[in-house]
Amino acid sequence: MKKLIVMLALFGFIYSQDKVYTFTEEEVTNMANKVKDLQTQVENQTEQIGIYEELMKKYENQTQIDSMLLSFKTQQVNILKDREVLYEKQIKLVRPKWYENKWLYFTFGVVATSVSVKLAGEIVD
Repeated sequence: MKKLIVMLALFGFIYSQDKVYTFTEEEVTNMANKVKDLQTQVENQTEQIGIYEELMKKYENQTQIDSMLLSFKTQQVNILKDREVLYEKQIKLVRPKWYENKWLYFTFGVVATSVSVKLAGEIVD
């Protein structure tokens, strides 16, 4: 591209299908400046594309990490739900039955003691 600019500057004309275009030195300088500006824009855009590609890779990695985290969280929620069901079953197993009531045993104890005391009192009389 620089060779083209140098050639334009040296010769000051361009051939194009049977026509010859001649340019003044100022026009050639303006065209050269425009070409330089376009080259810097292309370089800047190339750098930006590189940066954007790096960002895309980082975002893709982050999405994979996020999806794994979501998967692990759903597994954790399912495990906690299963644990809740098991705790409910454990509560049913641990809850005392009607025949394990302490008041029932206390009442039987009082009745047994009072009957034995009454019988002992009748035997002595």
